[in-house]
Amino acid sequence: MALPAHVHARAALKAELHVQVEVLEVVLPPVTPGHAWVTGQIARVFKGPPGMRSARVTFEVPCIRDGDEPPPSGVRWKRADDLEQAPVMEACLTLFEGRYQVAGYSTLLLNAVTDEPRFVYTEEQAQPPVPPKTRVYLRRVLLVILLLGLLYVVHPLIMFLIYV
Repeated sequence: MALPAHVHARAALKAELHVQVEVLEVVLPPVTPGHAWVTGQIARVFKGPPGMRSARVTFEVPCIRDGDEPPPSGVRWKRADDLEQAPVMEACLTLFEGRYQVAGYSTLLLNAVTDEPRFVYTEEQAQPPVPPKTRVYLRRVLLVILLLGLLYVVHPLIMFLIYV
């Protein structure tokens, strides 16, 4: 089952980095579905320390090949062929246990580095949908209460008449 869009948006907003990376190397998994290792050099920093520009990063990206049946999940899979050919990736990254990981599967394959981010999440997008208000039908509730009260009074009387 896919995760709701607001979950991906919240993860991207909480990420430490939102960057575009010039891809230097992609190591595909021997079996797919699986995770490819992407190594690249940060070309643009949209969120995070500007000093990260030119830094080398490595992170995992979930990938599939044509014909694969990925398990139901909230994973946003990339086609292995597309991933291998992409010169640039935009990603939201979070440092976890000494290495970067993609936050909320927020990656985008690009043909070139851009001046502006290609995906932007807003606080509004990161909010869970508000459930519709439940309409309470007051007359029906009162009728149920009345019937239960009546049953409470009548039941002992019926039991008395049966056993007498």
